Amino acid sequence: MKRKWHALIDGFTFPLVMMFIGMILLAIGNTFTSAYVTSYINVSNQFFQTFFAACKYIGSLMVQFFPLMLLLNILGKRYNDSIPIIGGFSCYVLLHIMTMFFAPQGLPSYCYVSIMGLQLDLSQLLGTSRTLTPLHMGLIAALVVMLIIRTVYKWSRQRLNYGLFTFIDNDTWFFIVSAILTVAIGIGISYTYIYFINLLLRIFNFIAADLSNPASLFIYGLMERLLELLGLSDIIHSNFWFSTLGGTWTSALGVVYNGDISVWTAQFAATAVEKGVGRLITPYYVINLFIVPSLIIGIYLHYTNRQHRQRVTGLFILTIITSLLSSSLVPLEFFLLISAPELLGFHVVLSSMLYGIFDVAGVYLGYNYSGVLAYATPGALTSLLGYLSYPDLAHDIRWVLGTGVVSFAIYQGLTWVYYEYLAQDFLDHFAAIRRRKTFVKGLGGINNVRLIDATPTTVSAVVYDPTHVDFDLLKEAGAYLVTENRFGYDIDIGPGAVMLRRDIRTELKCYLKIPVQKND
Repeated sequence: MKRKWHALIDGFTFPLVMMFIGMILLAIGNTFTSAYVTSYINVSNQFFQTFFAACKYIGSLMVQFFPLMLLLNILGKRYNDSIPIIGGFSCYVLLHIMTMFFAPQGLPSYCYVSIMGLQLDLSQLLGTSRTLTPLHMGLIAALVVMLIIRTVYKWSRQRLNYGLFTFIDNDTWFFIVSAILTVAIGIGISYTYIYFINLLLRIFNFIAADLSNPASLFIYGLMERLLELLGLSDIIHSNFWFSTLGGTWTSALGVVYNGDISVWTAQFAATAVEKGVGRLITPYYVINLFIVPSLIIGIYLHYTNRQHRQRVTGLFILTIITSLLSSSLVPLEFFLLISAPELLGFHVVLSSMLYGIFDVAGVYLGYNYSGVLAYATPGALTSLLGYLSYPDLAHDIRWVLGTGVVSFAIYQGLTWVYYEYLAQDFLDHFAAIRRRKTFVKGLGGINNVRLIDATPTTVSAVVYDPTHVDFDLLKEAGAYLVTENRFGYDIDIGPGAVMLRRDIRTELKCYLKIPVQKND
């Protein structure tokens, strides 16, 4: 089971890279349109304004299309056939069309998303002014379609050569059955989506009932991380950042502002920021400026081979820069979900605790924003730098920086301990020994191992005699992909790669120290 789960890394790689590129474009657009940068650099030229607006728009689209790219890439990696890919795309569109027609249209606006331009003005068909928009399903839509395609494709290849519909070939039969199943599931989702939203709203209302309670804020952090992974973070952010659940404030002119970000933006403009406003944003400064860079550096340090390190150095530097200027948390969380789920669990708990910690300490640092939610990037370095000139925020900034340094150190230690000792079989020492022995035997024995290196998910081995390598034994030891290169083999084995490499190096050193007796 673990081997199949870790094998998804290959399917996630390209979509994650595309999402990350979208994050970079968002970072460029938001950075050069931020108040801090525009105060030093004049970007009033129409061309530059259009260019940076295009960066934000394209970046948000690439992030929005992540579920579809993930679906098509995994299907393409799994099947050596174009039919499942075409079927996956068709069913993905069809699923959204079904929710567009059958879902109730009276839900809050965050429940809908016009993905791929799917939107229908009924005035063209029925003469009414109602507009139909698909439901916002995030990653759930891709997971549902993936399950449909895998089930129906396997079944369509096993059809018998007799029956009423034998004149229909397997590919056509696959499309017909998958379409019918997608329509049925789409209608089912349309009528049950309201219960899912109501469940979320109950949790949100429970949190909002005592938003100053550290326990409620911890639950908020957990819900935020979970919905981010499902691609549904807009739901929680719309409710708490821009609606009454995040607080309300009435200005001296009688204007009512709803939501944590809206209230902070209005109060900051009026130089009257009250205590407690910005509590839902403050942890983002620690997450983006310290936690994500610490995780990236911790993962990077576990590339023991110099060539492997050089290959990823540019990517890791760019990831850190993107995190500082906007955010690269979601792509990193998806990478951890597949490659190191236990480490992701630690991260979710620790990052969620920050909400309660800052509230207990009375530290609040919000985010000035009143535009489109898809373009919002709270916790960016440019926002923090823009607050440095405000003496009233000096205490909060010092707290954020101090907590960030401590969090950076904690995550460095956590990453090191996880990859060195907790990644696999840490509760079963004998299972780790059996796994190592099977792996070494698969390499042809310890006497056939010349060099051994690792990345957080891959063991790189150079052997003396490649003919002695047993791929079945490597698979038995947990390998899900073995790639031959000009030096040896890259063996994808999941997060236990670093631990396995360490144990094999220890065994190799002991072997090399054994004196060899010469025959007279």
